[in-house]
Amino acid sequence: MDKTEKPVAYSLPTSIYKHALPLLYLIAVIHLSVTVQADETTLQYTHTERSMQPGEVVLFEIHSSRPLNQLLISAFERQFPAFTEDNGLIWNCLVGIDGDCNPGRYGVKLEGSAPDGTVVSESYSLDVLTKKFPTRVLQVEPKYVTPPENVLDRIRNERRLVDDIFASTTQEKLWKRPFRTPVPGEVISE
Repeated sequence: MDKTEKPVAYSLPTSIYKHALPLLYLIAVIHLSVTVQADETTLQYTHTERSMQPGEVVLFEIHSSRPLNQLLISAFERQFPAFTEDNGLIWNCLVGIDGDCNPGRYGVKLEGSAPDGTVVSESYSLDVLTKKFPTRVLQVEPKYVTPPENVLDRIRNERRLVDDIFASTTQEKLWKRPFRTPVPGEVISE
């Protein structure tokens, strides 16, 4: 700028000021909502199964947007622990569908806890389809299906033991992928 030139002062119209404050407020709200959303923990899952029918097993894979210390899946009126091998970001869980489960829609709840104590949960649903189990009719003598009185107490005790076993879940992972057939050869019977 030449010494003979005088600086030019520009003035903004006052109408711009009345729009500037709401615009600044909007920018602040957008920034705040983006920040809050980034801090929220989200859970997303996929499931894999041979079929969504009674008697089947469903493999859940859950992805968390932040590491979790623990993750449980509630389904079919039971809780199943999920296991992580990825520092709490990816979890796997096996959920069994009981053989006597009726067809219909069932709720699934994922609930985890973050290292800071935050509890995160998501709810989904699964549609269980009808399954007709094959049956065979056997003709046997009554003595093979009607136990004698002297063994009924033992049968009741063993029934309670079996019921307790089926009602419990382990907090330890006893499986790993990929899954394979337990014995070689063709399946000859269900």
